[in-house]
Amino acid sequence: MHSTSGSTFRAPTWDFAQRGLRVQVFGASGARGREIVLALLGAGHPAGRLALYARSPRTLEWHGERLCVETLPARLPPAELAFLCTPPEVTLPLAARLAAAGTRVVDLSGALALQPQSALVLAGVNDLGLGAFTEQVALPLPTTALIAPPLALLEREVGLAEVDLFLVVAAAHHGARGMLALREERARRMSTGGASELEGPLRVGNLRTSESLSEGFESRLGIEITRLLGRSDLLLDVTAWAGDVERSDVFGVKALLHAPLDPEAAAELFSCRPEFLLVPTGKTPTPSACEGDARLHVGRIRSGSRGPRSLCFCAAGDQLRAGSSHAALAVAARLAVGV
Repeated sequence: MHSTSGSTFRAPTWDFAQRGLRVQVFGASGARGREIVLALLGAGHPAGRLALYARSPRTLEWHGERLCVETLPARLPPAELAFLCTPPEVTLPLAARLAAAGTRVVDLSGALALQPQSALVLAGVNDLGLGAFTEQVALPLPTTALIAPPLALLEREVGLAEVDLFLVVAAAHHGARGMLALREERARRMSTGGASELEGPLRVGNLRTSESLSEGFESRLGIEITRLLGRSDLLLDVTAWAGDVERSDVFGVKALLHAPLDPEAAAELFSCRPEFLLVPTGKTPTPSACEGDARLHVGRIRSGSRGPRSLCFCAAGDQLRAGSSHAALAVAARLAVGV
């Protein structure tokens, strides 16, 4: 089995960042918004070509430079691209304003994904339809953005017949408030002698039912995956728990394929794609290892119990990096080609 080393992954140099297009980030002080800003600056986008907005003014620091985050103005200045990391109730009217001003929109809030006129897109999965006249793009939920690429790869290579998906969802699903609540809960447990619960590679002290996630999370995840794959007929079951993990989701996947695929061949498929990190044989992908990485970590690839067409694997990915900022910039790079 071929394995990829754990060296630091370097994100692509996004063409629109180098061109210095005018870019707006709404919700810039939240968890996903901050990640977008850091990703843009890290890719070389000029700070002077960024306009940052949030519900309350503040400043962000970047290599000694202070970036001002302003409240939403009554009149929006012109821009070529806008990233929406706003609450859903803010996103819909804001997206309409931006579209009327000729600004192309990449939505990370999940609100546009529910609108039939918006394109649900994930780079490398179903982005071939993006063109010069696409005005609004909706990204799927970060959890979907993490798990859809390996499923899309298997669908392209051998075809998917059935998928059982089991996942532990990070607190970042609820944004900065979810991450802060987890930190506070951990502090309370530490103060009452419960530190041992947080030990171990997964750092999962408690698992909760999907009631701790957004309402209808499991069904929405299934809808988004099948929509991205163009497989409304795919038999897909999703079981999710909320876990005591801050940023990174953990997945267990059981797939029944249309054609046989042995674990070594599957490992080779994953190792040849830059969006995946194949962990060494005998090791398991963990949240702590993938934190801050733009790749999905994949491992424990093995045959299932249903014959040569049965394949199982585990995966872990950072919601804020791989599932949000990297996914958003990859889509924006396709959008910006026609700007």
